[in-house]
Amino acid sequence: IGDEGCKALGESLTTNCTLTSIDLSYCYGINDAGCKVLVESLKRNEALVSMDLSYCNIGDETCKTLSQSLRANKVLQRVDLIGCNRIGDEGCTALAEGLQSNKALTSIHLTGSSFTDRGAEALSKMLEVNTSLVTLEAGLLLSASGYYREVVKRLKENAILRSVTIPMVLANPMFLTGANVPNQTKEIPDEMKRIIVDFI
Repeated sequence: IGDEGCKALGESLTTNCTLTSIDLSYCYGINDAGCKVLVESLKRNEALVSMDLSYCNIGDETCKTLSQSLRANKVLQRVDLIGCNRIGDEGCTALAEGLQSNKALTSIHLTGSSFTDRGAEALSKMLEVNTSLVTLEAGLLLSASGYYREVVKRLKENAILRSVTIPMVLANPMFLTGANVPNQTKEIPDEMKRIIVDFI
């Protein structure tokens, strides 16, 4: 499959309500021109949860369009961009900006891309506000940067939030039975309020 096929697929995804996963890895004929149409469709798609574009011939331009889509998309959970070595600082920064407001994506794989410390810094700052992402793989580029430990720390905090804190919040009587709970406080603790607001 090449750019024309990718464009056709993107156009069909705007109305798709059943397809949940797309794997276009190793489609070397897919360039930014075709892939931009594909990822643009994510603004309107409400079914796809996984997209693998690993080793496609895509770079910063695709990432910029994907960033815009991530601001609107509420269902996509995983994106694989492994081996896309044309993705540099511009693309990485754009993705980070899109992920600041995205609440659905939990996993993104960028191993093999070509960003520097500038891209790593953008990812680190993104995780100061993003509470959904729990897996961010970027290989040696990230682990060699000065932001590696901060990124790992933030991802661990997100994992704890999703696996421990939110179930704890939802188990509170206020959420299970409402305000009229006998012998229970009707006030949600301030710390819990903060967690809820940050998560939402």
